[in-house]
Amino acid sequence: MKYFVSKRFVLLVKQNEDGSLFLTKDGVNSMDNAGWFINSMGGIQSVLNRCVESDMPFDEFRQQQELIKAEQAKRKAEAHERAVIDAQKREEGYKAAFEALKAQYADGAIPTTYENIGIVLRGLNAQNWGGWELPKMTIGYRCNQYNCDGKIASTMVLDKPINIAYDPETDKDMESRFEFGAPRGHLTKYRRA
Repeated sequence: MKYFVSKRFVLLVKQNEDGSLFLTKDGVNSMDNAGWFINSMGGIQSVLNRCVESDMPFDEFRQQQELIKAEQAKRKAEAHERAVIDAQKREEGYKAAFEALKAQYADGAIPTTYENIGIVLRGLNAQNWGGWELPKMTIGYRCNQYNCDGKIASTMVLDKPINIAYDPETDKDMESRFEFGAPRGHLTKYRRA
């Protein structure tokens, strides 16, 4: 038997003697708008090419597909949950490194190095902009937070550029504009910290 499996349903597919197709969701009645469905899939041969062959009875095959979909949904949910937990752990690490840096220089200014800028920006990005308490640094600066298509990014602009390792991509070794968290194509005038 031939079965058409989609994300929403399983169809039993039988080819009639005249070459047309009989499509059914329940094993008895023709599927509503079967002709439209066949045309939208690219025609009879396209539907047949996407079919799966199995000796399993229709009800068993449909139940098996439902179990497979449920297992896939479960794995997807578990992967999403792991990704959320990993992101939370990463943010906690950023906050801890930021707090440790502030504590290390509690009596003075944090040296404005490329590494320290990255720690500060990661720590700030893990917080809501309204709750920021900017630490004192050896070079004056200003920071902003942006929503880049649903992803939060933070920027730092120094009052004067600092020397960084030469970057052949930008052909620069001095920089004053840094960002953290922006997806590709966003905040392109800033160097990733």
